Amino acid sequence: MPELPEVFKMAQKIKKWCDGVRFNSIEKSRVNKNPDITVPYKRFFIVPKTRGKEILLSIINESSEKEETLIHMGMGMSGKWEYTSPDKLHKHSHLRFQSEDKKKVLSFVDVRRFGRWEVGGFSDDRGPDPVFEYKEFCDHIVNNFRSKTFDRPICELLMNQQYFNGIGNYLRAEILHKAKVAPFVDARSVLAEEVRFLMPEEKRSSNPAGDGVNHHIIKLCHDVCSEVIAFEDRKRFKGWLKAYKRGESMVDMQGRRIWYHGDNVGPLTPDYRRSLKKKRQSKKANASESSSEESSSESDEEIKKPKKKVVKKPTKQAGKRKKDDASDSESDSPSDSESASRSMESDEEKKPSPKKASPKKPLPKKASPAKKSTRIRSLDESESEID
Repeated sequence: MPELPEVFKMAQKIKKWCDGVRFNSIEKSRVNKNPDITVPYKRFFIVPKTRGKEILLSIINESSEKEETLIHMGMGMSGKWEYTSPDKLHKHSHLRFQSEDKKKVLSFVDVRRFGRWEVGGFSDDRGPDPVFEYKEFCDHIVNNFRSKTFDRPICELLMNQQYFNGIGNYLRAEILHKAKVAPFVDARSVLAEEVRFLMPEEKRSSNPAGDGVNHHIIKLCHDVCSEVIAFEDRKRFKGWLKAYKRGESMVDMQGRRIWYHGDNVGPLTPDYRRSLKKKRQSKKANASESSSEESSSESDEEIKKPKKKVVKKPTKQAGKRKKDDASDSESDSPSDSESASRSMESDEEKKPSPKKASPKKPLPKKASPAKKSTRIRSLDESESEID
C-alpha cells in the first residue's frame, strides 16, 4: 500500500505533468463503483496536495482561480497515477482526466480496485501530516496522549492513521528498528518521555512517567519519511531497508505482519493478549452464572417461605365496638349448662319416636225400631195435614 513518501512523490509527478495543461472532461470506468465526478467548468487546471496517505486534487476553473472543486483520493492497496496518450491507457485506469488538445490523459490506475474518491476535502478522521505539518502532528499526539489508544502496543499504534497519518507497514518496522524499541511494548511507556519533552514546561509534571528514555519515535516519523522522499533510485531504497522483510516477523492483533530483530518482542504479544481476553471472558461468564444461581436460589427460598399474614391493628373505634358486641352476647347468651341441655333436647327430638298402635274406632250404633216407627208416623202426620 502506498505510504506517505510514495503518495507525496505521486503528487509531485501529477504537479509536473499537469503544469499549464488545460483539461476539459472527467470520465469514470463502467466497472468501478465509485461515484461519477462532474465539474461545472468547460476548461480547468489540476493542482495536487497531499496529507499522509491521501491526495487532494484541486480542479480550478480556468476563467476564475477562486472557483475550484476538491476531489479527495485514497490510493488503496495498489493505486498509482499515469500520464499517457489515449491509445496507451492502462486497462485498469478507472478515473481519467482528458486534456483539451486530446493528446494526453491523466489516469488513476487501480488493479485491485481498493482506491476511493469523492468530492470533498481531506478526511476528518485522519491526523496531521508527520512531515509537512510536523508541529500540528506533535500537538495532536500530546493533546490526546491520555487516550486509551496509547495503551496498545507501539507497533499497532503507529498504524493508527488518526495519530500517525501516512505511516505504514515498512515505515513502522524501520522506525522501531532505528529507535531500538521492541514492537509489543505499550506505547504509553515508550512515548511518555518524548511527550513530556514536547509539552509546555508548566504541564510536564502532570504527564505520566514512562521508562525514562526518550526514544524519539515521534521525531523519527518525520525523519524516516523525509529520508525515503529524498531517494530517487529504487535500488538505493531497497538497500536502505534494515528491518522490513529482513528479520523475524509476527502477526499483530490487526492481522498485519511486523518485522523486527532480536528475541525481545515485548510483553503484549498477540498470544498473551488473547489469553487475557479469554480469562476476562471466562470471569464474566462465571460471574453471570453465579449471579443467576443466586437469583434462582433466592426465588426458590421465597417460594418455600410461607407468606406472613398481615394482622391489621384494630382502631380504637373497632375495639370499642368489639367490647360492646361481647357484652351484648354475654347478656343474651344462656349459660353453658342451659345450652348443653337444649342441645340434648334437640337431639332427642331429632330421633324417630316408636310408632304407637292406633286405637280401634267404635262401630256406629244401630237405631232402635221404636224410633224408626216414630219417624214414619211423623211423616204420615205431616202428609195428612197437607191434605
